[in-house]
Amino acid sequence: MLSCKRATQLIEKKMHFGLNPLEKFQLHLHKQACKYCAAYEKQNEVIDLILQNGMDEHLNHHSLAEKEKEGMKAAVREKMEGLET
Repeated sequence: MLSCKRATQLIEKKMHFGLNPLEKFQLHLHKQACKYCAAYEKQNEVIDLILQNGMDEHLNHHSLAEKEKEGMKAAVREKMEGLET
């Protein structure tokens, strides 16, 4: 059984990068037993939608250069990889 800490890491990873089949299964089992992590995932989905809508609106007014976008993506990847250890 996953710890809640690991489950929240997988929830974040799922939203941004996707999960492998084993991770999907482990997260599914954990959320069946843990109402708190299930609620956390739902809250994250809502927050992500709100942020995405706001970001889309912002980007329509201020276009980011491709180099800036890649830098942001790389920073997120580095943070996610740091969480997996």
